[in-house]
Amino acid sequence: MKSLSFLFALVLPTTFLFGEELLFREDFKEVEAHIPAVKEDLTSPFLGFERLGPGESQIKLSYHPEIPNDPHYLWNGLCPGPVLMAFPFKEVTDLSAPDWVCRLNTKNFGKSTLHLSIRSGGRWYAQKKSVATARDWNDQFLPLHSEDWFELDPKKVTLGKQAKILNFKAIDAIGFAAPVKADGSKDCIRLNWFELVQDAEAKNQASLLPKGEFLENETPFLRSALVFTHEGETHLVRRGVLVPLHHDNLWACFDPDLLRWVVVWKAPTGRSPISYDSMASVSFPDKKAKASKAPRLKGEVLLTFPKNPYYKEQIKDTRQTTLIDSDLPVGPSATGRWEGITLSGKRPILNYTIGGRLYREQVSASQKHIFENFVDRQREPGFSTGHSGVAIFYSADGQVHPSAAEFPEPAKPEPIFPETFRVKNPQAKADGPFTVRNQTFPNSGRPIRSVDIAFQADGTALVLTLDGDVWQIKDIESDEPAWTRVATGIFEPMAIEVSADGKVYTLGRDQITQLMDSNNDGHFDIFRNASDAFLQTIHTRDYATSLAVGADGSFYLAKGGITNIGAKGIEDELSAHRGTILHITADGMKATVLADGLRLPFVGLRNDGTVFASDQQGHFIPSTPLHLLAKGTPYLGFEPTNFRKAKSVVEPLLWYPYQANRSAAGFCTTSSQAFPDLANTFLQVSWNGRLFAIETPERGLPFSWQLPLQLDFPALNGASHPQSGRLYVTGLGISGYKPTTPEFVGFASIEQTQPFPTPKNLAVESQSIAVRFNRPFTAKESIIPGNPLLRLFNVHRTPNYGSGHYLWNNKPGEHLITASKFAPSSDRQQFEMDFDVNLRRSDVFDLQLNITSDTTNFPIHLYTRPHHLPEASSRDLKALEDAERDAKKLDKGDAAVGKPLFTQYACSGCHALDGQKLTGPPLNGVAGRLDVAKLRESILNPTAEIAPGYEPSMPSFEGVIPPQDLEHLLEFLRTLK
Repeated sequence: MKSLSFLFALVLPTTFLFGEELLFREDFKEVEAHIPAVKEDLTSPFLGFERLGPGESQIKLSYHPEIPNDPHYLWNGLCPGPVLMAFPFKEVTDLSAPDWVCRLNTKNFGKSTLHLSIRSGGRWYAQKKSVATARDWNDQFLPLHSEDWFELDPKKVTLGKQAKILNFKAIDAIGFAAPVKADGSKDCIRLNWFELVQDAEAKNQASLLPKGEFLENETPFLRSALVFTHEGETHLVRRGVLVPLHHDNLWACFDPDLLRWVVVWKAPTGRSPISYDSMASVSFPDKKAKASKAPRLKGEVLLTFPKNPYYKEQIKDTRQTTLIDSDLPVGPSATGRWEGITLSGKRPILNYTIGGRLYREQVSASQKHIFENFVDRQREPGFSTGHSGVAIFYSADGQVHPSAAEFPEPAKPEPIFPETFRVKNPQAKADGPFTVRNQTFPNSGRPIRSVDIAFQADGTALVLTLDGDVWQIKDIESDEPAWTRVATGIFEPMAIEVSADGKVYTLGRDQITQLMDSNNDGHFDIFRNASDAFLQTIHTRDYATSLAVGADGSFYLAKGGITNIGAKGIEDELSAHRGTILHITADGMKATVLADGLRLPFVGLRNDGTVFASDQQGHFIPSTPLHLLAKGTPYLGFEPTNFRKAKSVVEPLLWYPYQANRSAAGFCTTSSQAFPDLANTFLQVSWNGRLFAIETPERGLPFSWQLPLQLDFPALNGASHPQSGRLYVTGLGISGYKPTTPEFVGFASIEQTQPFPTPKNLAVESQSIAVRFNRPFTAKESIIPGNPLLRLFNVHRTPNYGSGHYLWNNKPGEHLITASKFAPSSDRQQFEMDFDVNLRRSDVFDLQLNITSDTTNFPIHLYTRPHHLPEASSRDLKALEDAERDAKKLDKGDAAVGKPLFTQYACSGCHALDGQKLTGPPLNGVAGRLDVAKLRESILNPTAEIAPGYEPSMPSFEGVIPPQDLEHLLEFLRTLK
């Protein structure tokens, strides 16, 4: 083996670039594109080239002259299998120095991953951590010396067990493994150039987090749960503040509940300090998993502190609130209050009060020393401590007392992300009587997975993302709005609201946060704790979904209650606030349960102060309910959150058919400017891209009706522009839950551009229905009854997921009823229907109408729950049987007809046809695995047999799919071989 200096003298000039010692750089020759790439395509005399693995024959040296500045690069898009691109060295090389780094430029996305590989002693090894994915060319540093090396089979290009000992003194090749079969340009890896460098500065760069990941190098703090075990003891932080110390990969965690520092640790070089296990990070942005455990600390624990308030041994945790079936205390300390975070420059200051006295803290690492000890603080005015590794400073009553490490005075806040992005929006498109304009997201390098939107009084929009960012949009009504990221680090937020007096609030898993801009630079630098009065567990589904601010400044929020994800131990924590609607006083101090027994609720506040809640189908929730919360504390049916052991369920205002409203989400209100026929209408937003108007007239039944509109993305929330009145709706899907919409994330404005009558009153009697509209129909407008006009069916609450559809006699099916009379009233503002059979009590009432005119024709559906009607008698059932006696015999199934039904009935939301694992198993090849009888049973009784590795989360479709549609769908499934 040659020494490094000898190798330089032999094959390369000794090269120093800005202090970097370069072993080699490979930037492929600029020649015409061809397959396969060969050794002659290389520019470095130090490297050879070998193609290994099942896909080696199709590795391409690619180049597109029609694309400006397109580089020459290696591409695996056409490779029929995994590949290893290997580059043998001219000489065996000593790379044992700890500061060797591979620097490379890549563009990889889709399911494809790229892994740095090396060969030592004739054996190949690869880093398990993939090169970060990105849709644009990006530079990355990969340190050679890490604990992430695994054995690599160069023939199959598969990773084996972790390497215990790897001899870096005898490296004879470098390589890049792509163990996933590519799929053309939409799912591939591209390698532009790479080099090996040895330099302290390169090592510092290598310690940075990879670009394009959930956690960024610029992040001033991250609100997150944290779990770690140290010296045999498990530590839990349910709503922590994670702070980077900006030196030697050091991080610290503060617990706002007990106002104490919890741990200081050293993260792995160039890796995240925590595992990506939160709901946001585990699905960011293209990962294929659901969260089932809380984030774990990654790296070496350096210091831990007592679990008591303020980490003092003599102070006992006296919190009275405990978890369900546990005496473990949870929630904020009764003797202090967490106030929030302010920025000093770009660093966080942590603020809290004890006994009415304000304290402010910041932690920073010394540049010269590693931690030795932590001096216990005395909490006296003016007292401060420090030590050779960590400096803590805090102030009393606003006067800063620097620590022994001479921490500087708080600095003027600086924007974390100052860049503004201009985007061009497409033209609006007509959709029924509405016009929809999709909004373009900026290409900032950070995915924008939007969950909610709010407007400030001047029309500035604030868009919130699941990943903890707030984006400000100026000129949103123009063709080229300006986007700026103005906040980050929020804990899995789901809601943003602007109160009547202009205050901005976000709702995360940890607290309601008021965002404030202290120096008017357009960026939020104060993250005030408006309320943390609600209880928080470590459970991954314990997140708050929605927020509303009352006229008195108080808050309404909804908390998730899902528990059945297979979690055990600490991951299965339950508190009395799981699955509830909460009211929190304006001072943020007191939380009151308005309703419990909810699975995954959203809360909405109508302009008149009425509180509504939606929920989502699942175990014990047979379809999609809409609740109106009035007096008392109703139990709403989700048994895992029936903490009061209520004996009876308060049924919802109405049920939506699951196929119509798949996963109900937030609420919003239309304006009179942009919706003349829907002025000030309260809307329910559905994840399948639909909107439902809610009407609760003084006379007649409360009902909801589906707007003739279909967005092309999953919708979660909306808000109206304060000047134009246009409704802006946004939302996203995450991994494991494929939406029925063509897009996974979106953002659009909506306005009414054609007049049409809208239903305002619904009266249902035993043999008649009357629908009254907001205005008379013109001579050119009319209504045509749907086919069928009316669907009636019941649903059953059971421990199984969802429910089938059932007739009045509890047999599977739906009552499909036509009218004997259908006519307008004399004033043409009401349509009246008569029936030859009796209408009887039903859980789901779906009245299907078609509004027509000389310019438009579109359907609307009205939903209500006519429980004022009597239950069906045997005579009623006999009359229906007689009416249906001549029902058409089923035709043979048609696969072509069944193919679109696969999407219509939301099968595509949980089952992929390309082998991809979603919530349910993939169905490609299902015809070869299951016979027709098994296929039919898996649809009508899906819990009879659960596929290994999957949850029992599929609802029964018994009675949901009409028999003829089922035959067509089965015939389509038979073609999936």
